[in-house]
Amino acid sequence: MRRPKFVARGARRIESSPGNKELNNIAFRNPDGAISLVVVNTTKAAKPFAVTWKGKAFRTELGARSVSTFVWK
Repeated sequence: MRRPKFVARGARRIESSPGNKELNNIAFRNPDGAISLVVVNTTKAAKPFAVTWKGKAFRTELGARSVSTFVWK
């Protein structure tokens, strides 16, 4: 079974809000137009954060020492 690629070959890095040492992020636009946001929490505690894009927003929490990827199509 093939794993989906959240950041596809040919993806371009796009602007995202600056992070910090504890909670950082990077965003990409894939060739199919999908947006992938990768968020990294380097701390020993869960960290809440918010994502806003095109007038829509959500709040969530990223577990301690973890990475999460969000995709919009």
